[in-house]
Amino acid sequence: HFNEQYSKVHNPEYIGHVPGTITCSRDAVKPAEFYFFSTPVAVAKQARDANMILQHTDYLLDQMKTHLPKLHPFRSSTLSNIIYFKKPGIQVVKKYSLATMKLKLHNAKHDFAHVVIMPHVNKNILFEFLTDIEKDLRFITD
Repeated sequence: HFNEQYSKVHNPEYIGHVPGTITCSRDAVKPAEFYFFSTPVAVAKQARDANMILQHTDYLLDQMKTHLPKLHPFRSSTLSNIIYFKKPGIQVVKKYSLATMKLKLHNAKHDFAHVVIMPHVNKNILFEFLTDIEKDLRFITD
């Protein structure tokens, strides 16, 4: 009902929808965020973060392929920060809030999970994750 009434008074075409803010108001933080994230210092930090994320993703995938091949770990491309692998036990899924799904592998559906490597992830976190999965290997049947 709000949008119906509000659009009679204010419906700016340039944003393609009826805004849920008071007429003429905008989030004052957004211009400051845009400015900050577009400065040379911020762009350099974003590049370092992206590089580190990909290095950590490479490391985790290599470690999983080497020490946990039964998990069939993979990633969709070298630019992806997501690693897919056979679903571990429920304690690991809960501890790391892993998203799970069914994927086709060797003409059969299997339960898989995935991790997304983010800027806060470091080698200590990756080591703990790998250790937890290694302790939980009893869940793998094939």
